Parts: sequence; C-alpha cells; structure tokens
Amino acid sequence: MSNRSTTISPAMTPRRRRGRDSYENHILLDLVHVLEYLWRAGWCFHTPGDPAVEDWVATQALQVLSG
Repeated sequence: MSNRSTTISPAMTPRRRRGRDSYENHILLDLVHVLEYLWRAGWCFHTPGDPAVEDWVATQALQVLSG
C-alpha cells in the first residue's frame, strides 16, 4: 500500500446537507461555443442577411440556458 496522500478534487468532497453527506453537482456550459453552433444552425434556416436570425438565435440560446 502506498504512503502517498491522495488529493481529492474540491468538486468531489462531501458536504453536510440536512444531516447526510451529499456531493455537489457542477454543470459547466460553454456558452461561447453553444452560440457559435446556434448561429451556424440559424443560417441553415434563414437566408443570408436576414435579421430574423438574430431573434431565432436569441430564442434558442434562452432555451438552452433555461435547461
């Protein structure tokens, strides 16, 4: 058995909540890349230069952020 200490990531350390141990869940959303994909998709549904694509991308981005 190794005598080296084990390092545990802070995201994996237990927290006391309501009298029992639980683990925190962290969800990371890379919004910049999501927006890039939404713009690409938006141009598939709209003609080049169509200002309606901005509303479409905004609507889709809000849906992504709301879960």
